[in-house]
Amino acid sequence: MYHSKNIRKKRAQLFFVYGLMAVAVVVTVVALVLVMLGYRFNRYDGTIEQGGLVQFDSKPSGATVMLDDITLANRTASKVTAQTGSHTITMTKDGYTSWRKDVMVQPGSVLWLNYALLLPTKPTIKTVATFPAVADAIVSPDRKYVAALPGANDPSIIVTPLNADEATPTRVTLALPDYTAPDEGFQQVFDLVGWDFDGRYMLVRHVYGEAKEEYLSVDLRGADPVRNISKSLGVDIRAVEYSLASSNTLYLLTATHEVRRADLSATTLSGPLITNVESFAQSDRSTVTYTTLANEAMQRSVGYLTSGAAKPRVARTYTDEGAVPAWFRTGTYYGQDYTVTAHGTTIEILRGDVPSSDASTTPQSVQVAKYDCPSNVTYVDFSPVLDRFVVARCGNDVATYDLETLQLARATVPADQGQSVQWIDKFHWSSTASGNFDFYDFDGTNRQTVATGTSVLPATLSENNKYYYHFAPQPTGVALVRTKALAD
Repeated sequence: MYHSKNIRKKRAQLFFVYGLMAVAVVVTVVALVLVMLGYRFNRYDGTIEQGGLVQFDSKPSGATVMLDDITLANRTASKVTAQTGSHTITMTKDGYTSWRKDVMVQPGSVLWLNYALLLPTKPTIKTVATFPAVADAIVSPDRKYVAALPGANDPSIIVTPLNADEATPTRVTLALPDYTAPDEGFQQVFDLVGWDFDGRYMLVRHVYGEAKEEYLSVDLRGADPVRNISKSLGVDIRAVEYSLASSNTLYLLTATHEVRRADLSATTLSGPLITNVESFAQSDRSTVTYTTLANEAMQRSVGYLTSGAAKPRVARTYTDEGAVPAWFRTGTYYGQDYTVTAHGTTIEILRGDVPSSDASTTPQSVQVAKYDCPSNVTYVDFSPVLDRFVVARCGNDVATYDLETLQLARATVPADQGQSVQWIDKFHWSSTASGNFDFYDFDGTNRQTVATGTSVLPATLSENNKYYYHFAPQPTGVALVRTKALAD
């Protein structure tokens, strides 16, 4: 009898201990899951609330991070779970300018602040080359080269590699009969139009007489001969771009307002792909967007054409005389299609499928945002590479909509000579309009001045993020100047 009672007692004790352990494990797992989901105990009001994860990084790394007035233990790259609500983030590093941003942390979200560029307070500056003059310059899309036109009448292009520690310029000279000799008494003019997608070929516009112009395709490595596009195709061109899918293919706008596709190697020209076109652009390797001229009923449209489609698709129709700017662009952010339309001062962003332009189905989309600018939209597009930001210029105002955070930011900057936004990487754009080389975060914050006394020609950050480049007037001409991104 005694042993029977003792056994029952031990079993009860074991049941209690194991039960307690099971409860402890469950509580621990639940607590860990809550911590991983960002839940924290608020010691001020005694509640448990869900915060958000904030990821930090900077160039260069190793910056000290302050969350409001609290200095975090780890330097960049680092992360922290912050309470829901507004916070001020500051990143600092000895020898560099500081970076500061006001952010909103959402419950259960991840906020990436991994794009802070810190500028040396005492940078190393070097003049790479000096030219008697520079009439025009364009940075390649991959930010590996800059091409400069030494003079509007000079048939040569100077190409400088931007990644190289010893950035030695090379000259590519055009010669007759690659281009047409100017009419007697007329001074010819050359313009740089645009690079191909991999930074090898350049489109050049050549004006050689009264109302006489032609377009050339130039291999800046010198291996392929110069192609006179206008002569070889026998067409009067008003605008032209290399295809984003192949440097051997061109999209061009004719004097009769038709968009056509050309094959440089075969010297062939397609029939009209889109008619009555005022302007066009490529959104990606397979999509051309366009804006038409007003028809007799004072109606015009914006839309797109996909590769291989039999006809374009009208996305929106407006009734006006053509005096109000109209824009249409497509983009893809993390596998989701977006479109942006702008008419006058109004911008609208939609999310939904962008089917083939000749598909019979009606696209299904939802409105992401609609907002107004203080003046007419003079430029709108998605940011490069990721298509994360919709950026619009409206005079001196830049409006940026973030598809990740669904937030709109506005900034006022000097009006650039051109109306487009000059990106120096995926998160920053630059301006030289004020006579300084300034760059900004995508939302117009954290303005940093790389150099003062610059020309209005383009400025950029090299593809390897080692050097900033800009043009600056000199007593003997114009200099291409390089600033190291890292302090010595």
